[in-house]
Amino acid sequence: MAGIKKIGIRVDMNPDIATGEFMRCATVADRFIQHGCSVLFISADDGILPLANKRGLDVKVLGTDWKDAEGETDKLVECLKSEGITHLLIDSYSETERSLGDLRKAGIRTAYFDDLDAEKYPVDTLINYSSFPDEKYYRKKYAGTGTRLLLGPGYVPLRPEFTDIDEHEQWGTENGRGRSHDEPVLFLTSGGSDPLGIVTKVLGVLFADPAWEKATVHILAGRFYELPEQIKNDKRVIVHKGIPNVSEVMKMCDVAVTTAGTTMYELGACGVPMVSYIFADNMRADAEYFNKEDLIPYAGDFRENPDECAHNVAELLDHLLTEGEDELGARVVGLTTMFDGHGADRIADALLECRE
Repeated sequence: MAGIKKIGIRVDMNPDIATGEFMRCATVADRFIQHGCSVLFISADDGILPLANKRGLDVKVLGTDWKDAEGETDKLVECLKSEGITHLLIDSYSETERSLGDLRKAGIRTAYFDDLDAEKYPVDTLINYSSFPDEKYYRKKYAGTGTRLLLGPGYVPLRPEFTDIDEHEQWGTENGRGRSHDEPVLFLTSGGSDPLGIVTKVLGVLFADPAWEKATVHILAGRFYELPEQIKNDKRVIVHKGIPNVSEVMKMCDVAVTTAGTTMYELGACGVPMVSYIFADNMRADAEYFNKEDLIPYAGDFRENPDECAHNVAELLDHLLTEGEDELGARVVGLTTMFDGHGADRIADALLECRE
């Protein structure tokens, strides 16, 4: 790793994208910094600045359209060359075969988070940490390209607080905890923003049921989401926003409702039984995979039928809360063994190894 000075990370954050992509990149960036590398975050606009500044990260704003990766290539390459950066980690759904190919032609070595498998990307390293990727398929697809493949849940970039959680704090492990509350304690999140009003819909169904009259609901509210006053003022609701130790809140809960994204992996590392749902195409494969494996029941896509999905959430939560602890614990053990929290270390190590 001698001679490595600086690494670029291309990622955006705004109400459309929310915070998930930035957070996973920041987690990997922390590992780069631990290895003695400086990191420059590069974004289309200034939406990234509040969180990046809070973490003390260096940022360059391009002043481009985040939806048009092909149109920003010249500015991006100019920025990278002016900063002496030849290696770039990219986390953007706007990238295309052409935009990534243009970066390669410019001499930039790239690593790319591939959540969609939409194209055959001309990159040096491709990362897909979903639990379902067909390694044989990927290796055939990228045969002869020289692309290094980092596949599977071993590369989930979870924050340090989710690394090697004590088994006594994990739900359902042999020496761990079980359900410890007389009334339900729920962890509920909708990601960095909630344009579909999912939290309101789910709570509307749950709170209409007398079984939830004395429940406690911990809501993780994203940076771009303002909860309705009727929810914030409900005595059963505790709102968490911008907290540094969300794992401590997760471990207090009996069950959870989450998008099939990074928060789902974090809850899995903590050993919290959960129900998943989706509102974006890149979430579907993981949600369906974990449902098929009887690890995380799936409530559906809120874009298609929100009322039905909200009722599905309630029914699945009821099943989890009444399921035998041995059976429920078996679900959780499957998750805690899958997500050990070292994914960001493995990504950083792999990318640094291929840098010259």
